[in-house]
Amino acid sequence: MCDYGVSSRIFRRFLVRTRRIRLKSPVDPQQYREQAIVQLTELANVAHDRATSKYLPAADRQKWSRIATYVHKAANSILKDYDGHAINEKLEELTGRVEGLMEEAEKPGE
Repeated sequence: MCDYGVSSRIFRRFLVRTRRIRLKSPVDPQQYREQAIVQLTELANVAHDRATSKYLPAADRQKWSRIATYVHKAANSILKDYDGHAINEKLEELTGRVEGLMEEAEKPGE
């Protein structure tokens, strides 16, 4: 179980939602960008809610804050980029960062 103040099931669901942004992408680049931004905004809101939760320890809130930051960076990059390939790269980078935080949280003794 990861140490994010929630069960690993909830964290993994967040990660799956991050991955789905790439999988459900339409062919039209503009529509793809709009859909990705909407879904990233939803994910950012989830991460923000957890980062500001008074029920989580400060360390957990800090980790969720980092995730929210990564999501917002990916969204900003997508807003600036018109290339579908570059958008996919940013989404892959976001997924990798979230997975890295998840692995870091699952290490014993932390």
